[in-house]
Amino acid sequence: MRLAVASAIFTAATCLLVASGCASGESSTAADATNSGTTMAASGSTVSASPTTTAPASPSAAPAGPGCSLAAGSASAAGSAGAPPLQPGTTVQQTYQSGGRDHTYEFYIPTSYRADAPTPLVVAFHGSGINGAAHLAFTSLRADADAHGYLVAAPNGDGPFTWFAAGASMTDPKPDTALIDALLGDVAARACVDQTRRYAQGFSAGSGLIFALLCQPERQFAAYGGVSFALPVSQCPDTPPAPLIYFHGTADSSAGYQGASFGSFTIPPAPQIMSDWAAHNGCPAPPSETLVGSVQRQRWSNCTSGDDVQFYSIPGGGHTWPGGDPQIAAAIEAAFGATTTDVAATPLMWEFFSRYQSSGP
Repeated sequence: MRLAVASAIFTAATCLLVASGCASGESSTAADATNSGTTMAASGSTVSASPTTTAPASPSAAPAGPGCSLAAGSASAAGSAGAPPLQPGTTVQQTYQSGGRDHTYEFYIPTSYRADAPTPLVVAFHGSGINGAAHLAFTSLRADADAHGYLVAAPNGDGPFTWFAAGASMTDPKPDTALIDALLGDVAARACVDQTRRYAQGFSAGSGLIFALLCQPERQFAAYGGVSFALPVSQCPDTPPAPLIYFHGTADSSAGYQGASFGSFTIPPAPQIMSDWAAHNGCPAPPSETLVGSVQRQRWSNCTSGDDVQFYSIPGGGHTWPGGDPQIAAAIEAAFGATTTDVAATPLMWEFFSRYQSSGP
């Protein structure tokens, strides 16, 4: 009950502080931690990513995809048939179909976008109680996308009791698999996406989805990032390695830093989860440790898979997004705890993501 009430407070605070922040899309209603701990999702098919040095794409490298226009200097995308041109610097709610139903996502086009240059994509999964529009505001993703030149797709969850698609579960993840595949296909039809530079990040239940995707046998994204909910690699020891960056507050009362139990499902402490994922990636122990203000950063590098792991442990941090919007952080502090300003998860995730590239879908 406490978590459900807190979730309602989070939703109300975010929507009131951000104009039209929750005006569109669906939002789920149950508590993040309970939902994430009892529900799993699946990914589609891509290859495991490996680190590379990336550079801005040039028009001559544009793929012959439906979302790319070869008109030099064009600021609009060919997009799906009949769709209006994409306008840089704007957010548009898009509709796509999966499982015979309409679904929506908030689509942000960075100010530097060109339809003749393949552009990286970040897919952002919100937590329970909010939707994609609120997640964009909460995480300040649009400003970071403008700074670094990437597209953002923030899908709206399908509930009613979890973030994940209606009907998806640990024993039947097919609705989620289809949902994410359809989303990626729709984005690629509307915009010029660099298919080798797709990344996924999420908060709370959305972070649970990130780890569920990591547990699948094939990769849809080149790198992954989560905040405030992690799942252990012990549930999927045969999954391939993948780059991972993660943040968790030590005073998180919704998704316990020291672990929690949800029915028969037990979540280990966050430090153990991250150490185990690093070992799974073939990263030598111990990690390097650095203090960033009060925040402890652990880095596992020189991994045999080439897929590094980073973990930010936030003393006194609550169930919040590090460095998130200060107005929203203040409004939810009483219910969800403190938000650190020593680190900011959104730019740190992009810095990590940009080191990785896959061979495409």
